[in-house]
Amino acid sequence: LSLRRQRQMCIRDRDVAYYQSAIYYTYDDDIGKDTGASFDDDWGSTVPTGATNLQSGVPHPLEVGGDDILYIGNKNYVTTYDGTTDTLTEKGLDLPNNAEIQDIKWNSNRLWIAANQPDVADSRVIGSIYVWDGVSPSWEDEIRIAGRIGGMYVKNGITFVFYQDPSSTGGYKLGYINGTQISELASFTGSLPQYY
Repeated sequence: LSLRRQRQMCIRDRDVAYYQSAIYYTYDDDIGKDTGASFDDDWGSTVPTGATNLQSGVPHPLEVGGDDILYIGNKNYVTTYDGTTDTLTEKGLDLPNNAEIQDIKWNSNRLWIAANQPDVADSRVIGSIYVWDGVSPSWEDEIRIAGRIGGMYVKNGITFVFYQDPSSTGGYKLGYINGTQISELASFTGSLPQYY
């Protein structure tokens, strides 16, 4: 990557992924592509079939799925890119309108999508993890958390998740997904880890 690209990607809410012999990176409202010989900062909005801008001002985590698709978090959408057909699909999956994707991970032949939604009734944030097979028109399962959700991590086939404990001031937890619930592993203070 160029020195300019490296500096820009150190900034929060950007991500990078190696996919089909190229490096893809998100920043601001676009997807860039670096082939090693050259890079194109506005590749996502100008080059592939279905080219489009991303939502501005939100996290854009990237994940290469075991199904050879590049997944991009894009506010309340999962945007997909199929490098074999060179097709970008802005709304590969729709989440509720007020959701904002925080992280995405591929595990057990599924995409695990961590998103937060404000609860307008009492101004809390409710976190959810949506489980999607990557092809169906809707998600398969939703695991709800009574507080804000942050980043996820996959190790040895287990999806770990960082989330806020609304019952304690400034308290956070690390847990793992166990079926359709989250089993707590540890509590900690400080701040909520994000996807980056």
